[in-house]
Amino acid sequence: MKLTDLRDFITCYHPENRHARQESERFKCYRYEDLVARDKTSLNIFWRRACRRAGICTVYAQMLFDHPGIYTDLQDEVNTMNTEAILQKAQERARAAGKRHAGDLTPEEAHAVLHKHPKAILVDVRSHPELDFSGFVEGCCHVPWQQYPGMTPNVDFDAELRKKAQPGDLLLLLCRTGGRSLAAAEHLADLGYGHCYNILGGLEGKPDTHGQRGKVEGWKASGLPWKHK
Repeated sequence: MKLTDLRDFITCYHPENRHARQESERFKCYRYEDLVARDKTSLNIFWRRACRRAGICTVYAQMLFDHPGIYTDLQDEVNTMNTEAILQKAQERARAAGKRHAGDLTPEEAHAVLHKHPKAILVDVRSHPELDFSGFVEGCCHVPWQQYPGMTPNVDFDAELRKKAQPGDLLLLLCRTGGRSLAAAEHLADLGYGHCYNILGGLEGKPDTHGQRGKVEGWKASGLPWKHK
């Protein structure tokens, strides 16, 4: 997506946001060629100011700008936080939404926790074919919440998880879009797992206007590492 598409992007994601409407009007005055010709520092400042006024996280910069000089600072901001602060923020996020599990982590936060906490466990709850065809995060353990085909409940989920984690472990749950991992986290919270965190947006997130996943939200859209088998 080019910079010239920013007006449509802001309007699509924040149709009721007055700052978004103001930014939409402001960007009519700029050409893509003029902006990419600026030095990197000025362009970064311009981008961050526009996104923050419009209420859009800077993680979408890779989606909006086809230019190597653009820098997204969301991961750096998370990296400066310690694990306790990240988890507290996730806990507050979940409590505000009335959820029972420990907390909701953004992909950037989850990535930081996995690197900073030596005992954090990433649990991928997608089906086996999804790991084969859509990729996975290296180092995860796999316990499917639903079974393919038919996506029927995995009746052995509890037993399979007990082989890989205990109720006192710090668990970060991941699925394709965040729905199954949320259901699994709520279920485990009811079973006494007190440190289950859901990763918002999952690995690929919701599809964009072209029906393609991994570009709007989630682990892949955040530019975090993953691989195919």
